[in-house]
Amino acid sequence: MSGLHLSSCEYSASGRPDRSGRWGRRVMLAVVLGQAILLAGCSGAPWVDSRREAGTQTTRGESRPDRPVICYDPDVTSAAQLQAMAEQECAKTKRHARFSGVTRWQCTMATPDRAYYSCQ
Repeated sequence: MSGLHLSSCEYSASGRPDRSGRWGRRVMLAVVLGQAILLAGCSGAPWVDSRREAGTQTTRGESRPDRPVICYDPDVTSAAQLQAMAEQECAKTKRHARFSGVTRWQCTMATPDRAYYSCQ
């Protein structure tokens, strides 16, 4: 043999190495890493789901004065933080918050879970 070393890459019809597969993988890796970085920065602070339509007093979100509902990220927000937020909401009606339950993946992507409380 003449010492010709063939690499593992494929060759195009013109006889040149076809590196499109390698380039495509690099682009895909860059896209996936970019999305992961963007999503990691999206971890949001918890918020009371008391959204309203503009100009109205009626809430569109799940929260009511006697039943605060808090959207949160379970990886970022502690139970104590949720309880404190619920207590703050219930204090508006001079009552105390009692935990009722949780639903998963019911809010936004940044704050996916929803904690329910009742004011008593």
